[in-house]
Amino acid sequence: IENSELQAIADDYFRSKSEFSISRYTDDEKLINYYVSSNSLFFKGKRDELVYDEDKIEAISSLNSFAGSYLRLMFSMDKINDNSLSISLE
Repeated sequence: IENSELQAIADDYFRSKSEFSISRYTDDEKLINYYVSSNSLFFKGKRDELVYDEDKIEAISSLNSFAGSYLRLMFSMDKINDNSLSISLE
C-alpha cells in the first residue's frame, strides 16, 4: 500500500485482530506483543526481521497449540524479505 494513511489504518486493523486472537488466552503483554509483532512482520513480507524466541514460542504453545504451531511455521521458512525481487538475466 503506497498511501501512508491507508497503510497505517490497515496496520492498526491487522494488529488489533492479531491481538484479539492471542489475548483470549493470556494477558501477558510480552507474549501478546511478540505474537502480534511476529504476525505483522510475517504478513508484511518481512520474514528477515522476525526474531526467534523459543521461550515465548513455548509459552504461547502451552496456551494455544495452534498459535504455537503457527509461530513455528513462520520460523521454518527462509528469513528473507518478500518485498523485493531480483532476476538474473544471465
